[in-house]
Amino acid sequence: MMKTITSCLWINTTCSLIFRTYKREVQWLQLSERFIMLLLQYFKFHIISALLALEVSGKAKFPEDDLPGIFFVNNPKLNKLTGSEREELPGQAGDLGGSGAINLGDTEDYGGDIPNCGTSMTAKQRETLLEIHNKYRSEVAKGEYTIKTPKGKFRSLPPATRMYKLKYNCSLENSAVKWAIETKCKMIHTKGASYGENLFLAWGDTRPNRSDYAAASAPSSWSEEIRKFGISTLDEWRREIGHATQVFTARTKWIGCGIHTCGDTLSLVCHYYPGGNIVGVDMYTPGKTLSECGKNASNENLDENTGLCI
Repeated sequence: MMKTITSCLWINTTCSLIFRTYKREVQWLQLSERFIMLLLQYFKFHIISALLALEVSGKAKFPEDDLPGIFFVNNPKLNKLTGSEREELPGQAGDLGGSGAINLGDTEDYGGDIPNCGTSMTAKQRETLLEIHNKYRSEVAKGEYTIKTPKGKFRSLPPATRMYKLKYNCSLENSAVKWAIETKCKMIHTKGASYGENLFLAWGDTRPNRSDYAAASAPSSWSEEIRKFGISTLDEWRREIGHATQVFTARTKWIGCGIHTCGDTLSLVCHYYPGGNIVGVDMYTPGKTLSECGKNASNENLDENTGLCI
């Protein structure tokens, strides 16, 4: 009897020791896994930046169809440019011989009116897209775009010296409609384009006026990215804010958008010229609102109500 009891006690003690050891091992593995995940998150931005640098130099290929916008060669001297000098930068990759180049022409001006471009886009959709884009650009230009800091406080982005009021353009609308149709409602970016590009997809909405809702929700969603995810510097790029940085590119003057539906999926594409998302270059020049409008910063052609140059 005593031998049996002793054996049971020994087995129980041994099992308890094994269990405690196993439990410590499991806890250690869990902590190790958490540490590795935190480490990966810490280096995520640096890894993406390195890949983008290699992509620009032609030494590596980054999945273009997963990137919001088009990227340029990094040049630290470019951030020292004034607002007017920044406009002399080349367009997008298409200006260097890419396949996505289009010819806007400096004379394609509709006197501030929104044109009828002869596509499936309606006048209401064009007006909505243009109005919301300029609403957010105005907030930024006047220093009224607020973002939440990591400490839970709020701060405003600095005002812009030379932020243009966007005009609507039929060449850009035609290219946007064409791309929305060609990609069959998939999130694929144009390769080698001479313009900036933002994409928006919506699923499961079968309302007859869903295109009108998309025209309102897409630019708002893009423009809220920085408010939602934050930004440290005006030349910062992250996947989460890549659409907003295009919307807030000061030198962009024209916009055109297209909408296409594939069953219950809707694709909205907007093209911008000149394009933004230049690696290492600020979205805009910070400073006194409207202080660099007009030729040679002559303070001409400005809209004091919106804080945008015209």
